[in-house]
Amino acid sequence: MAVAPDNSGSASPFIFGNANPNKQFVGPVAGPPKSIAPPKTTPAAPKKPVAVNRKPSPAVGSNSTGAISPTAPVQPNVDEWLANDVAYKTQSDQLAKAWADYQAQSKQTEGQYRTDYTSKQAELGKTRELAGQELESDYASRGMLGSGLYAKAYTDYTTDYDNRQKQLDTGLSDFLANLLAQTNNYKSEQDIVAEKAKQDAIARRAASMGV
Repeated sequence: MAVAPDNSGSASPFIFGNANPNKQFVGPVAGPPKSIAPPKTTPAAPKKPVAVNRKPSPAVGSNSTGAISPTAPVQPNVDEWLANDVAYKTQSDQLAKAWADYQAQSKQTEGQYRTDYTSKQAELGKTRELAGQELESDYASRGMLGSGLYAKAYTDYTTDYDNRQKQLDTGLSDFLANLLAQTNNYKSEQDIVAEKAKQDAIARRAASMGV
């Protein structure tokens, strides 16, 4: 098949002449397509990320260095432990009753002593008054009320009954001090027992919860 040359010196894409005796239009000869250069484009500038003024929250259980630390267990409420511990509540009730009974007994003992003290004081006052009257009558009957002997006898009489009153007062003071000391000692022992019962209850509850 012949290809007719064109005036430009290059082969014509049309076929004619003896190469095509039927004089039919064949059309352009298929050939390899010419490569087309891509259009030149200016690369777009990269977009800068928008800064957000926000501090990221640390991960759960992390610290300032970013390391993951174990989460601390939630501490149970001690009051709830004690309220639900039957053994502790029973022991606490027993201690409270014992303390109330002791206070009641202590007040009763103090009341009895004070009653006895008041009775003895009243009796001493009557005895003192009678003794003073007898002393005065004795020296008056002998005409010695203004004498030195009467003055000495009266001084001795006054000192004697003053000492008896002091003995009563000292006895009351000593009794009250001793009673207070016993009460404080008992309360201290009660507090020690109560604290031990509380710690035992906390230990039991903690062990049952695996704390």
